[in-house]
Amino acid sequence: MPKWTEIAIASLDTETTGLDPARARVIEIGVVCYKSGNMEDSYSQLIDPGEAIPPEITKITGISAKDLAGKPRFKDAIPRLLECLKGRVFVAYNASYDIGMLKAEFARVNMPFPELQVVDPLVLARGVLRLKSYKLGMVASHLGVDMERAHRAQDDADAAVRILYKLADRLPQDLDELLGLQEQWKNEQDALRRRWKNKTNDTPPTKKPGMITDVLNTNTGTDAGLRLGPAYMYSKDTHPDPIIAFIKDYASRHAKKD
Repeated sequence: MPKWTEIAIASLDTETTGLDPARARVIEIGVVCYKSGNMEDSYSQLIDPGEAIPPEITKITGISAKDLAGKPRFKDAIPRLLECLKGRVFVAYNASYDIGMLKAEFARVNMPFPELQVVDPLVLARGVLRLKSYKLGMVASHLGVDMERAHRAQDDADAAVRILYKLADRLPQDLDELLGLQEQWKNEQDALRRRWKNKTNDTPPTKKPGMITDVLNTNTGTDAGLRLGPAYMYSKDTHPDPIIAFIKDYASRHAKKD
């Protein structure tokens, strides 16, 4: 079976009028198609959403109502989009957001969204890197991935797939193994985020309080907290001995509290 780095990938990004798929509309689609680290095709399309563009969106993306005047509606972009996605692994940074936006747009024109194998470089970057921020630009900068135009769909899509390739030597090479690990990490990250939002204690409930295994996933309320779990098997950014790294980090943080 070929490595996932050798198979066909379609990396996608959208620019939208907001964050809520039920109300926001897609105003730009960008797709880059790669195989074995080489770009094979690309697709970039501005979309007329049929409604006003919030000023803050224009400020972030540089896309104005004038830019979108006379552009295709989303339904007109679907055939080319599906052509790009066909037979490829779908990649998107914070994939749940883009997929949610796409599903909402497909639903508006009564079309089913295709079933896809999804790889999210954001989840994987959080699993193997220790950064203060996991925004696309910050991760790209850390890994030496150039970004010419942030917050434009094709440029962000290209940065996402190049980040994924940069992480390749820290991840399993089999696609099924990668997807399984990604699901595990995403579940852990979602749980940490829920605890942070609920402002609960910084350690999960344990059966044997005080055991080192009970606090291996201690979260400080920020992404900078040390998280070992399965991630340290692949990470090159932690101490060579993850247990020593954990003890030093845990002792340091609790000493500050005292």
